[in-house]
Amino acid sequence: QCLQQHVATPFTRAAAREQGWNHYRAWLQKQVDEPMFGSPYRLRSLYIPLRGAFQKTDILSSDQEDSLSQWAIVDLQTSLLQWIQEASAQDAVRLLVGEPGSGKSIVLKMLAATVAKEGTIPLLLIPLHLFGPQIDLVQAVKEFVAADPCCHEQTPLDEMAEQERLLLLLDGLEELAMPRQSIVERSRLWLEEILRTSARLNQRTTRLQIIITGREPLCSVHRDLFERPGQFLTLLSYSPQQTQFAEDGLSALANSDQRVAWWEKYRRLRSHSAVASPLPPEDVVWTELTGNPLANHLLALAAEQGRIDRQHAEHCNLFYREMLNSIYQRRYAGGGHSLLLGWDERRFLELLEEMAITIWHGHNDTATLSELQQACRSLPAGRYPQGLVDNPGEALWRLLSAFSFCRAPMQADGEERYTFTQTGMLHYLLARRLLRFLQQMHSQRKIRQNNTEKGWDESCALRNWLRLCGPAAMSVPLIQMLHREIALYPRRTVWEWQKQLAQLLGYLLRQGFPWLDWQYSHYRLLEERCQQAESGLLAVLNGCARHTKKRSPRWTDEDGSFGRWLNRLRPQRTRQNHDVGVLAWLSYLDLRGVSLRLADLYAADLRRSDLRGADLWGANLGYARLDEADLRGALLLHANLQGANLHQVQVGAHSNPVTIIAENS
Repeated sequence: QCLQQHVATPFTRAAAREQGWNHYRAWLQKQVDEPMFGSPYRLRSLYIPLRGAFQKTDILSSDQEDSLSQWAIVDLQTSLLQWIQEASAQDAVRLLVGEPGSGKSIVLKMLAATVAKEGTIPLLLIPLHLFGPQIDLVQAVKEFVAADPCCHEQTPLDEMAEQERLLLLLDGLEELAMPRQSIVERSRLWLEEILRTSARLNQRTTRLQIIITGREPLCSVHRDLFERPGQFLTLLSYSPQQTQFAEDGLSALANSDQRVAWWEKYRRLRSHSAVASPLPPEDVVWTELTGNPLANHLLALAAEQGRIDRQHAEHCNLFYREMLNSIYQRRYAGGGHSLLLGWDERRFLELLEEMAITIWHGHNDTATLSELQQACRSLPAGRYPQGLVDNPGEALWRLLSAFSFCRAPMQADGEERYTFTQTGMLHYLLARRLLRFLQQMHSQRKIRQNNTEKGWDESCALRNWLRLCGPAAMSVPLIQMLHREIALYPRRTVWEWQKQLAQLLGYLLRQGFPWLDWQYSHYRLLEERCQQAESGLLAVLNGCARHTKKRSPRWTDEDGSFGRWLNRLRPQRTRQNHDVGVLAWLSYLDLRGVSLRLADLYAADLRRSDLRGADLWGANLGYARLDEADLRGALLLHANLQGANLHQVQVGAHSNPVTIIAENS
């Protein structure tokens, strides 16, 4: 120390500071060469420049409706580097918004490495969960610099010279410390502090530029703080974007499929090409999954390790499960999520399932904050973190910020509504919730068998099913997701579900739905809910049968109840609507002796169903799938079988094969 005092010069501290910046720049460049997501591949080698979108007009424009339609798309890296170079004092803050895994942190790391390599502008990359409880940007940066071994020689904001510049990259708005404040209040106070500090330091010249990243639900609440075009940037997925971005010669950028480029890079890094790109144009499920960097990395690693094979449809559900686990564990950022401390993963997923049900029941697959908060309150106390019981509103915001939620377009009622960023994730969570109901029903029905005063009888099980599936119709993609999830369970377990569902359907045909204390202004609405629940019941039963490859146990049909029930559920075909509805879920049924005289079964799926002795006189079976069905003894006189699939159909002496050939010719 004595020697240092003797050799010290007026330039010693400046030299140490410059050396510190050089060390920190080298560290930033090294970050993009580190393995990512537990793989041997580096971020730099797999990076695909992401795109961003922003409104080209001021959000306070007088013509609000017109301003919302004026969007522009940019290459994020190029746009941000140009913004840094221009260094406008009036436009010194950017907010970068995206869902979990969309690449927000990746963009900051690549940008930091690029700027650090150029060496012209000092910068700091700060994860916001490292900021303390105080809302003071200058003090927070000073404490970060003092505590971080990589940059302890850097100059804090309050010691900057007039001519110096600093670029701050602040990652993770939703992860700020929140003592005694809600996440919404806390994040707004911080954003106001950032904007205020930026304006104060940039009065004469541009000294400070700031880029902040955050998740869509939370950032959208603070949209009004960022009035200038380009300040509020939304990350776009790897998938081709809509033609609304075709202006200004950017159609090529908007319509390029960046997933193809990512998988090409991945294959070049591999020593062999055993892992195929999951991007067949017709495979809608897989292509939605590969829309962001996290999903592509996880899918590549899972396929490489043999855990997922895209040739097996049900493996799509396994990948959704892995995605949920990765978001919960926050694998893409190297550790557990600060927003979910104390949350058990199983309970976390159950809560997401309940929120998915609320959104499904809502208008256009959306829900208001109050509806989602009610879903949180409805959960049993003692099974979830205390914060969910004490302050469900705050816990809800933590969930919206931690998971793949986004704000939905404004509805007619004017309330803000939220939904999932991926429809597939919504369907997967709904499938999990519906199968959890089947497990619960199975255990309750077993209890009922041993004690008639406990458990569920058929009436109770149907009432609970109606509450769960009556308010919304099951779409075909949801049913397909449900069938894939069923296929992941042991056949013995699914067979037990199948038998109990068949019993419920038999009760339904005999008695109808039990009465619920719902208040409706119109009978038609009640009827619609019952039909949606009945259609869903048949679809789930069919999913079980397809997995077990066994016909569902039969029920009595002495008065033609099945035919009447089917006619009530079957949608009316029109010139524009060719949806077969429930007719797609009639395979593997035991329909012996059922009366379907003159029934409209056009394009129905009756594969492997038992139709022995069924009355199909004059039925329209045009283009129906009857392969491997048993038609022995069935009455097929005057039935229309044009275009029907009769491969390996069973016919015997009592049926009329001549009629089949004549009507099908």
